[in-house]
Amino acid sequence: MGKATADATRAFFDAVDRLDAPRQQPRRVEAALRRELLRMSAAQLEDFQRGFDLALAELRTPALWAAAGLVHEPLDPYDYDGFAAWLLLQGEHVARRAQDDPDAVIAALTRRLFGRRRRPMYDDVLETAQRIYETRFDSDLYEAVAAPAWHLDPLYADGPVANVRWTHPEILEQRYPQLWRAFDTRALRVIPMSDDSGDACTCCGRVYHVGYGLLAHKRAPLGAYTVHFVEGAFGAVDSTVTLDDGERSVMIGVRHSQRGSRSGVRVLDEDEMPWRPDDDRVVLGRDAARAHPLYRRALQAMLGVWDREPRLAGHRRAWRQRRWLADASARRVAAPPAPADRACGSCGRVHGDLEISHRFPDALATMSRWQWRHRVQGDGDDLLLDGRRHFLRGLLPVAVDGASTPYRFGVWIERLDPSLGTREIDGREEAERRLQRGARGLLANDLLFLPESTLGLEVSVRQRDDGERPEFQFDHDTDHPLAKMQRDGLAADLPRRLLALVPHD
Repeated sequence: MGKATADATRAFFDAVDRLDAPRQQPRRVEAALRRELLRMSAAQLEDFQRGFDLALAELRTPALWAAAGLVHEPLDPYDYDGFAAWLLLQGEHVARRAQDDPDAVIAALTRRLFGRRRRPMYDDVLETAQRIYETRFDSDLYEAVAAPAWHLDPLYADGPVANVRWTHPEILEQRYPQLWRAFDTRALRVIPMSDDSGDACTCCGRVYHVGYGLLAHKRAPLGAYTVHFVEGAFGAVDSTVTLDDGERSVMIGVRHSQRGSRSGVRVLDEDEMPWRPDDDRVVLGRDAARAHPLYRRALQAMLGVWDREPRLAGHRRAWRQRRWLADASARRVAAPPAPADRACGSCGRVHGDLEISHRFPDALATMSRWQWRHRVQGDGDDLLLDGRRHFLRGLLPVAVDGASTPYRFGVWIERLDPSLGTREIDGREEAERRLQRGARGLLANDLLFLPESTLGLEVSVRQRDDGERPEFQFDHDTDHPLAKMQRDGLAADLPRRLLALVPHD
């Protein structure tokens, strides 16, 4: 550790040591930290943030992440910093000891401070210095202090295993016996394992993600599960569960899908399974699955996977948003439009028709500033998430009856690489046809006033020569209310109705 690094880390721990609050009371610790930061100058806040970043970087170890995964079941690597912040605010000596013996230290801390069923996190503390700096000095602390690059690998018994992002339960039980006992409080335990990307679709180039994990029930192995989905789309999530009935292993498939603002679960038939096993597992169709004695347990396991699997967090967030907000948005649009000369109830001014515009893709809109700082690259109308998901901002034009200019929705798309899916089995003609279609993308915003979600709808990208944002167009055969709206146009009064959905001041 260099002198500059050591000095920055020391500045952070000195501030932590000055906190006059019992460490077993998180709210008092947060309040004490805020009081301490409010007394600091801009330079001191920058030193604190720099030391905080470096101290967290030292705690981003496979051993501590695996221990945190037992406490939180399971914990995505990008959510680990909240746990690490809680550990740091216990004091430097505690954090150093936890690095040497995470099982004993974290088990003792969580048992003494939080009990068996409470999960320690300090997510709000991660952005406290940034918020104070922005309020007091009208500047962005994260621009003044660059985020250090980091990569978190799972804990392995020997060497790394390709495409596996979580630690195997046998390793967890062996390395952390105290934590394994202390936090084995749920009857069902979901343990994610691999993180593979499936083959690209042969017709559109979308990559279907495949996830694999293990299940345990009351401390005993129960079976395994898989999840199959398109990232960033609102489409169905297919999952399978494999259980042992004493004589053989049986596999049951389920599809999680949504219509309107309601979601449902449907048992899959044999020919609908997302994949077929190569071993001696028996695949049960819909009727056979419902008659099987393990049917109820399999459904409970699948619902547990849906609720806890970290790779499905984006799907869960999108479905909750539509369930909570879609009906209200539709009612606001259906209400009578305000007269054109009436003062706006939001800003008090009389203005023309405002157009709906999304500042960010939905996947980024609810992301905290801390995660944005670590996961998002780029600026303006071109963003990169996690180094692999490319978002582009543009306009979706829709003609309006009686108007000379179209109404333009400001939306984001996730770019599709037209070269994807060009494996040999696709054939040369299919590959050439896809490349000739030009730039394509999937809509990355959900227009909630529509009865069906717009997330994942495929559009073509038309660049404009005037330097303005690109325009997005649906194919003529796209069967969706928004695509029909673009083909047929808007009613003359609909732009005024859409004003009810535009936040402004």
